[in-house]
Amino acid sequence: MNTAFVLERQIERTLSILSGYTAGKPFAPYLKEYFRNHKQMGSRDRRTVRNLCYAWFRLGYSLPVEKKDQVRMAYLFFYPEEIDKAGETHPALPNVWRSLELNERIAFLENTLEWKVENMFPAELLSKQIDRRQFAIYHLRQPYIWISVSDKDKQNVKKILESNQIRISEYEGIIGLESEQKLDEILPADSYEIQDLSSQLTLLKLNDFKFYKVWDVCAGSGGKSLNLVRKKPLEIFASDIRLPILNNLRHRFKKHKNTVMTSVADMEQAHRSLQFLDENLEGVEISGETFDLILVDVPCSGSGTWSRNPEHLFNLRKPSKSVLEKQQNILKNALPFAKNGAIILYMTCSVFESENEENLKQFAEIETLELIESGYIKGYLLNSDSMFFALFRKSDSGQKS
Repeated sequence: MNTAFVLERQIERTLSILSGYTAGKPFAPYLKEYFRNHKQMGSRDRRTVRNLCYAWFRLGYSLPVEKKDQVRMAYLFFYPEEIDKAGETHPALPNVWRSLELNERIAFLENTLEWKVENMFPAELLSKQIDRRQFAIYHLRQPYIWISVSDKDKQNVKKILESNQIRISEYEGIIGLESEQKLDEILPADSYEIQDLSSQLTLLKLNDFKFYKVWDVCAGSGGKSLNLVRKKPLEIFASDIRLPILNNLRHRFKKHKNTVMTSVADMEQAHRSLQFLDENLEGVEISGETFDLILVDVPCSGSGTWSRNPEHLFNLRKPSKSVLEKQQNILKNALPFAKNGAIILYMTCSVFESENEENLKQFAEIETLELIESGYIKGYLLNSDSMFFALFRKSDSGQKS
């Protein structure tokens, strides 16, 4: 069968899939359900259609051409070796297309279309501290997979990876893999955790501070507090609004032979006390100024991580007022549980000014909160996600330095 005809048929199927997708929802489950309902599609067809969809999400949506041409051009941008299967393209691609480097492909599109790569992100949403062009180009590359490894396991982990001919990179002693690997098949389960570089670099901001009793407020699966407790003995408390994810957190801590106290708590609401459960599910009540360190990784747009979830790119919108108020309330409601002099590390995986710098202005009005440092971990320059952090110290009212 004519290969150009096959690709055109797959493009038509991709357009149908995209038209049925509800923006804002995870795309992977939707696509999986589509494939389940279309069993006649072979593995090659499924792979090509998946690549066509994600190529459109990463780039195609921003190109000033018809949607069918957006899909085709984006696919050929990421898979230039497929040009012989594409038939006629708009705009017409040069014969040397398959040999062009990434920046050369970008330059061709910019010179041929009324388009700039930075158009992928509205300037009014991004923080002014983020290089809009570099941030956009990052989304056209595959990010590394980063792992958290304790000092005692690092040399052994590196030896195993190298013996399996897995290429690694290191930044600040943190190990990154250039492609996805089935690490669970080659590494001891208790020797590593998948954790992005930006998260690990943010935690390094705590190296100069002493703390023992730690509360991970919006803990999720507990990656950040687990990172800390694997480095030195700590008493970890973790809360989240979702019980299933706390059960997963407990499993991860147990795998690494660490203990944790957990609480199902909605920190958007104020609490006089919190009930935590130990590993035997026995209750411990916490009230008043208790913690030396509080990690506040609030729910956010996730815009710093969209290279891994590119379906969010074509539906960019400013975070709602209710989301911003939730972020502010979570931090404010955690503060009464911090000791005087305690460190509070506030984080988002967002690059939107409204979720970061604008929230920082709100926090400046809290008398007991002293800002030590804030900024971005610019992962887009390091093949990783990007994060914002603000490091505070709790001080007596009116005693800010």
